[in-house]
Amino acid sequence: MVLVVAALLLYEDKILISRRNDEEGLWEFPGGKVEPCESPEAALKREMTEELGLEVAVGSLYYEVEYQYPQKDVRVLFYFCSADSCQVPHAKEGVAEWRIVEIYELEQFPFLAADNALIQHILQDRNFAGAAK
Repeated sequence: MVLVVAALLLYEDKILISRRNDEEGLWEFPGGKVEPCESPEAALKREMTEELGLEVAVGSLYYEVEYQYPQKDVRVLFYFCSADSCQVPHAKEGVAEWRIVEIYELEQFPFLAADNALIQHILQDRNFAGAAK
């Protein structure tokens, strides 16, 4: 099983998403694989710098999901993160583009399969934005 981390980076009542720069071009919550001997928090900080050029503070774990893709099994840990509001994301390693969208707009984007359970959870969680604080 591959351990993956992903950031839930909120801008007031909006959230940052990114589109992968691969053949599928699906949207995701930015993040990536945890390397051996690396903590999930350190991996998420590294991935956010590599993918979007953002220095983030990793907060609490919000949600986790296990998903079986045909080629691998993943366990994804979704953490609340924060970044200085002066920082602007830049599409870098593996990222085709990024957007900051309203929470209710998440269902309009084709996401990675492992992220869909999280999206349904977020849409049902009336205190989602408040939980990040």
